[in-house]
Amino acid sequence: MSSSKAQNSGKTQNTSDEKLYPLMPPPGAPLIGVVLRPGTWSIYGFWKEALQGVQRVAFSRGYGLVVINPAPTSDLEDKYYLDSLPGILSGLLLMAPEIKPDLLNALADKEMPSVVLFRRFERLSYVEVDNEGGARMAVEHLIQLGHQRIAFLNGPPDSSDAKDRMAGYVTALKKNNIPYREDYILAADFEQAKAYRAMQELLKRNPPPTAVFAANDYMALGAISAIQDEGLSVPGHVAVVGFDDLELPNLTFRLPPLTTVRQPVYEIAKEGTELLILLMEGRIQENRQKVFPSQLIVRSTSGSYIQETKSTP
Repeated sequence: MSSSKAQNSGKTQNTSDEKLYPLMPPPGAPLIGVVLRPGTWSIYGFWKEALQGVQRVAFSRGYGLVVINPAPTSDLEDKYYLDSLPGILSGLLLMAPEIKPDLLNALADKEMPSVVLFRRFERLSYVEVDNEGGARMAVEHLIQLGHQRIAFLNGPPDSSDAKDRMAGYVTALKKNNIPYREDYILAADFEQAKAYRAMQELLKRNPPPTAVFAANDYMALGAISAIQDEGLSVPGHVAVVGFDDLELPNLTFRLPPLTTVRQPVYEIAKEGTELLILLMEGRIQENRQKVFPSQLIVRSTSGSYIQETKSTP
């Protein structure tokens, strides 16, 4: 694990150092399919950043996009549907972490150019972030600040990134000889409203946690709102750390700047699209995998401004 100087500012704009790209692909352009999480819409911060990265590369290379949004997994797993894909699409970007391994194996068997984003799958090319290492850094940061009672708000149980972040949470506790408590772990499905209700439950525990690690930023915001609505302060009574480092329009004056784990969503999407185009155009034959490091960005919700660290996948 390496360290660098503290960074508390917002993220650099994605377009600041890049040339303009076409707003639309040319007529008759070959199509890339983009499979999103069920129930997801592009206005959602994480997926908005990801789609912007995909679009920038695809349009500049002369490819169009078909966004399967929300992704009907029952249709995707239908044999007829799978058989029809090569006649419609030149390749697939698979962004939904809940996609079942059976579907991914079927795509691998068909040898259709496909790249998985934001999760690992060894039979296909993939690009993701070091989820486990990032979660471990977040929890160790809270431990270094003196917290022992650290709760965890996790995503859906079938989400691979949620599983990896859970593993990082558990590893950090074990490494520091802190007892693992089932009653401090609640699933909030990456949703702000569910995290608000889950945080209300956590505050009723005896004793309540003094810190919370949320597996994404939206759940962190829900937790902060619940804490404040109970008349408590962040980080004075409860410290909070998130994951993703998204541009959050909901982060208003009543919510302090969020300590979080940054994953380069936009860059991962661009890298995955570049890789898919290489596969579609036959410039590479073998699958390739890349794991981006995650960064701990320390702001005010954890009660410290002392460091920024980077994971080593």
